Amino acid sequence: MSNKPENNYKLILAGERRFARRVIYQIRAQNPPPAWHNLIPLKFLFEYIRMRRAVQAFEDNAMVVRKCALDAAMDLVNGKSPAVVRETMQATIRKWLEKNGFYSDPVMEKQMAIAEAFGSHFESLLEAEGKDYEKLVRQVYRIPPKYQEFLDKIAEMEKEADRLVCEMSGSEENGFQECMARMKSKQTAYAGARKIEIDRIYG
Repeated sequence: MSNKPENNYKLILAGERRFARRVIYQIRAQNPPPAWHNLIPLKFLFEYIRMRRAVQAFEDNAMVVRKCALDAAMDLVNGKSPAVVRETMQATIRKWLEKNGFYSDPVMEKQMAIAEAFGSHFESLLEAEGKDYEKLVRQVYRIPPKYQEFLDKIAEMEKEADRLVCEMSGSEENGFQECMARMKSKQTAYAGARKIEIDRIYG
């Protein structure tokens, strides 16, 4: 077991932030700005600023469950009561869902399941040995298929959660379909970011 889980925490958090950036880049790649934007210095600067803001907004919103799971894993490694840790995680996720108008018992249940899956994953990484994020992942998941299996499991759980959220978008079919289209775009971006991550770790 690592004698400095706080160092692993920093490595994992940095890895999560890289993932957030990759997702935003993948989303932007689906709807890129005109090529001529990059030929005008101010346009390029504004695009860069928008990307930075988008990444920060994504971290502050869409990455809440992952960050909550990482903090919970750290608390468990440090010896805190599992019951207390779960209660704190539950309160954080509930507050996030309510703030965004997405709270329902099924959505809450699914997001908690995602958080717990990430929590077990992060706990293993916190206890692993390695000087960088990639080495931590390789120690826990020795071969790419093992890590891919975990990522695929998470992806399926996220798709189920996305569908539940879209079912709350209103009774009109158009509202549901529009929501699912946005979720599909997000899921495609996640898949692209995960592929880049696997290639970086095991390449």
